[in-house]
Order: sequence, then C-alpha cells, then structure tokens
Amino acid sequence: MKVGDGDSTIVELPDNRLMMVDIMNGRNDYSYNSQLENPINYLKQLTSTREIFRYIQTHPVMDHLDGFYDLIQGFQIINFWDTPNTKKKPDEFSNGFRESDWNSYKTSSKGKELYYGRSTETVVSNSGSYIYSIYPIAPTQEFINSGNGAEDWNSLSYIVLLVYEGFKILLGGDATTAVWEDIQKWITYNIEAKKLLSDITIFKASHHARKSGYCGSDLLKIMNPQAIISDDSVPIEESSHQNYEYFMTNRSPKGNVYSVSQNTIIADYYDYTNKKYQINYKN
Repeated sequence: MKVGDGDSTIVELPDNRLMMVDIMNGRNDYSYNSQLENPINYLKQLTSTREIFRYIQTHPVMDHLDGFYDLIQGFQIINFWDTPNTKKKPDEFSNGFRESDWNSYKTSSKGKELYYGRSTETVVSNSGSYIYSIYPIAPTQEFINSGNGAEDWNSLSYIVLLVYEGFKILLGGDATTAVWEDIQKWITYNIEAKKLLSDITIFKASHHARKSGYCGSDLLKIMNPQAIISDDSVPIEESSHQNYEYFMTNRSPKGNVYSVSQNTIIADYYDYTNKKYQINYKN
C-alpha cells in the first residue's frame, strides 16, 4: 500500500479471510497528502468482520508497526506471527512514531506464534474448498541470533511466500542482501527449495528496494517473477529499483515493475484455472 516511508500489505485470502503484513499508519498526514492510503480505513472498507485472521510483523522497527495500537482497537487479530527478537523499547519516538504502538506490539500476545527456520514444508495450509500454503522462507535461527546480537533487526525480518493454485506471492519484508545470499546457497543444494522459489508470480522487493536488501541477479533469474513491486522514491545511490527494471525489461516475456510510490497497488488473482491475474493502481 502507498503509506509513505513505511510498509503495509493486505491479502484477502482465497477463503475471504484477511492476512495483514506490517502496518504503517499515523505517522503520515493523510489530509496533507491525499494519495497516501490509511490501511485501517482501507480495512474497514474492505470488510465488516473487524477480524484479521493472520497478522505478520516482519520485524520490530517502527516504520513497519506504526499504527498497531489503532489496529487492535478496531480489529481482532486471531493469529499473530512475530520473530524471536530482543529489541528493546526505543529511547525516544521521533518523526511522529508513537510509544503506544510499541507498547501494544509488545503486550499483544493473543494467538502469537513464533515461526522461523527454513523448510519446503508449508507452515499453514488451509483445508476445505480453498487450499493455500504459507511458507516462512526467512529468518533462520542463524540470522535471528546474529540480528539480535548486532541489533540488526532487518536481518531477522520475515520473508513470506504465499502459494495458491500455482499463484505465488513472495513478500520480502526488510530482509538484507546477506539473507538473500544465504537463500541462494540453500536452493543450490535443495531441489525442492529451488522449485518452490522458481516462477514467482509477484515479488515484493525487500527493504523498500534499497541496495542493502537487493536479492541479487542470480536469484532473481531463478525466481523469474512475472511482476515486481518496488519503490522508486529511494535515493538513486541507495536504490536497486533500476536493477529490477532492467531485469524485467530483458525478461521474456517482459514483466512489469510497479512502484508503491505511485499509488496503492491491487493485485487480483481472478482465474486460477488459467493462472491469470491482474495488477492495477488504485483509482
């Protein structure tokens, strides 16, 4: 979603339940910039249930959990994914970030689950008419340990893969280049892992498309995404956005790069028989 200098993704699952990955709300002045999307208002328009079936906090930094207090005031979280992190409360809350969001995040324990590790086995698979799978590709215990030790919270960010009828969405969170390099090694010696991460439909680039979160050209070729969600507002000297554009320009058939700086992006998987989908910016 176009939430400014932060991150928030909402997924309407095949069984009509909602999954939310991170929240960015409240830091931005929505009355000043009408193009920014308020994710809580968006949720209220999307559903009347006031229930989020699965909320995933990729990592404990404020531009990914800003507005969490407001979220739990209006919605019930059924399943809450969090990483085993040792991050302490920030000494100060600047740039509009709020202590209430941090406190709510730390004390919200209902349904909290700590998923990590790396496996080709699905962690969550819905039973019934609609079958989808969720794979936490990162973090591993190694990066949890190193991230906590160095207070490098991006290193223990979730990377989540959602699969439904061959349609694959890979959400990169704020994962670092070192994490992607480790994934590259993993799939080199694991045929099932390589198959799982091949032919990605939509890839949401990590760390707002910064170079420090670039997945690398070799892994990008294996993933071979049909579409990439990036961010072209990052300063060019820090950005890998052009790398994604170059890849998609030379991909056969060519794919598109969609920037979250343009507007909220809506991806709609509407025909699982023929594996068709469409992506639009919100009007």
